[in-house]
Amino acid sequence: MTPVSWHGVTTALMGNCGVIFAPCKSTDRELLAGMMETVEDIPRQSILTGLPWDWEDYGEYLDSVDRLGPGINLAGMIGHGALRFYVMGERVVEEDSTEDEQKTMAQIVATAIERGAVGFSTNRYENHRLPDGRPIPGTFASVREL
Repeated sequence: MTPVSWHGVTTALMGNCGVIFAPCKSTDRELLAGMMETVEDIPRQSILTGLPWDWEDYGEYLDSVDRLGPGINLAGMIGHGALRFYVMGERVVEEDSTEDEQKTMAQIVATAIERGAVGFSTNRYENHRLPDGRPIPGTFASVREL
């Protein structure tokens, strides 16, 4: 396969399916790598060893991507899956977010947009699953949360 830039693609949008690598606590890397593996079919070990993981918040993530010197233009959306897990922890799939958690998520999204995110994305596709078979975070989030 040839690189997309050979076909005239000059810009890529990251995180448009609600799945991205930030925000991310260092203890949550394995979960986000597993989520990306099951949704995008990228091997978890490649993700864990191939990324520098030198960020926690979304702005730091964009800074890290920029340091890699990408050969095309990149735009990124803050994804609901990582955001929800960052705020809610292990309760992320089985429970609804509280009003305080929704406010925290909104603040994180606002800060991410200030730092360069072009928007927010979520995923409602029920067949996107975590490695353990549960739906990815946000699949069944309330409209109020969105």
